[in-house]
Amino acid sequence: PGPTGFPSPMPSPQPSLIPSPAPSGMPTPMPSPLPSLMPSPEPSGMPTPMPSPFPSLMPSPQPSDIPTPMPSPLPSIMPSPGPSGMPTPMPSALPSIMPTPVPTAMPTPAPTGLPSEQPTDVPTSTPTITSPPSAHYLEAYITAYYALDGADLTDYEGKRAARFGGRVDRTDALDGTAAVNVSKTTGGLVLPYGVTKRILAAAARSVCLWARADAWTAGATLFNYGTEAARRGFGLGLGAREGLVEIRLPEVTVASVDVRSDDWHHYCLAYDPPALTLFVDGSNATTIANASLDTGNTSSLVLGEGLTGALDELYVYAATLEAGPVELLYRRVTAAPSAGPTAVPTSSPTRTPTGAPSSVPTTRPSSAPTPVPTTSVPTGSPTPNPSPVPTPDTPEPSGTPSEAPTPAPTVDGVGASGTIEVSALPGACSDASFFAAYEVALSAAAAPAVVTVS
Repeated sequence: PGPTGFPSPMPSPQPSLIPSPAPSGMPTPMPSPLPSLMPSPEPSGMPTPMPSPFPSLMPSPQPSDIPTPMPSPLPSIMPSPGPSGMPTPMPSALPSIMPTPVPTAMPTPAPTGLPSEQPTDVPTSTPTITSPPSAHYLEAYITAYYALDGADLTDYEGKRAARFGGRVDRTDALDGTAAVNVSKTTGGLVLPYGVTKRILAAAARSVCLWARADAWTAGATLFNYGTEAARRGFGLGLGAREGLVEIRLPEVTVASVDVRSDDWHHYCLAYDPPALTLFVDGSNATTIANASLDTGNTSSLVLGEGLTGALDELYVYAATLEAGPVELLYRRVTAAPSAGPTAVPTSSPTRTPTGAPSSVPTTRPSSAPTPVPTTSVPTGSPTPNPSPVPTPDTPEPSGTPSEAPTPAPTVDGVGASGTIEVSALPGACSDASFFAAYEVALSAAAAPAVVTVS
């Protein structure tokens, strides 16, 4: 059949098997979804608005004037005849098949993952430098540490010395080393501002020190810094009565605890916003759930203002110390051994026995027998011979009482000679029980015995 004389209003769902001899008068409104089997003899007058999603089967005879804006996602089949003018911005994800002919000028920055099986013949020219071990607990968070050993009032680096008016004296610390007595200072010890610059406002912090109050002075300061306004300071001081220690913020006293005066105690005030905890001698003494601090910077850290006593081992941290680290700081300082024995024995025995026996026997026998004989040499005289006849047992009572009583009661000590003394309280002579006992004494006595009553 031949072509239709007029185009159909709707395209055929299937293409015709034979192409039309002449093009239609009107172009196809939509391009064909499939390319034609044969290429067109001439290029179109207008270029393709979008590049072809697939590369052409044959390369173009000349390169384009404008480079491709994006690199090809796939490498070319043949390498380029010369290197590019610019280096590759990123290294290749995969190593090259062949190694480089010349080693790189710089060594590999990272060491190998595993050590070599054999040591090198020659050591390296520069040793491996490791950071020194920490000298203090939680050194990463420590702001300041002052040993306060007598007249040495610098920090652990030998810097930032404390200022004071008056005079400081050396005194014995709890462990027998030196501590500083601040009783004769004016205004206590004033530390540099840099000690507290990291622990202002609502920042977490911990201040720990040893203190001894030789005389109780109400209002004296153990430590304090900040601004003289409510909850804008941070400190600890002595209360109105002896043995009372107060947390001051400063115009607000939020808590107080009882301690023994005239003795060394370890205090640690730790702030974990908003909670504030006071540790005394390594134990939690009190906790304020909502302290809400806003510490100012008017005054730097002051120690022992108005205190009649001594201070030792100050630690300042820009972090909250929990119970474990606080106990470590407390256990780090132990009491020095006494020169002589204690007047009262300890509640628990010594873990190891003494090397030699004591020269004086113990006043009380031990609860368990001695496992070995007390002496390695027998005594000079043997024990006396046992009696040939054993001591008769006390007869058992009869099942029925006798009809007549015994002429005399059976008592211990029959046949005793000498003087039997009977003592009684005043007025006992009218007591029937006393006379019964007196008669027993008479019947027990032998003929030569004398019974007296006093």
